[in-house]
Amino acid sequence: MKYLITILLLSPVLISAQTSLQGKITDLNSNSPILFGTVALMKDGNIIKGVETDFDGYYYFSDINPGIYDVEASYVGYTKNRKVAVVIKKDQSNTLNISIEQGQFDQVLGCGGYWYGRPLIEFDNTSTGAKFTSEDIRTMPIPR
Repeated sequence: MKYLITILLLSPVLISAQTSLQGKITDLNSNSPILFGTVALMKDGNIIKGVETDFDGYYYFSDINPGIYDVEASYVGYTKNRKVAVVIKKDQSNTLNISIEQGQFDQVLGCGGYWYGRPLIEFDNTSTGAKFTSEDIRTMPIPR
């Protein structure tokens, strides 16, 4: 019985708190969660760890060394948002929520596509190519 009491008294010491970072990624304008967004934990310009958000926009990094990090949230069609000099405190569950904004071209198009500036095919243009005069044709080299 004496050993059981000793183990129970020492168990909080044996179980140390884990340093972690968690938060939620949301759309800046609608405040809706970003599903399957990417969150990168960076130190000195290098990615240390990366995770994806869940169905509710939450992310979680476990077992992090305490220190100062950059945290970058991104998603296809959205501009990246990087929080610099985020302090991760030892033996705590640190929280950082980040909002990201839809990209400029996606707002114009209303979809997640890319904008090329000029369409690849002009549907209303029935003639393409260069114009040649009879003199141009006459002076063209002809292979024999």
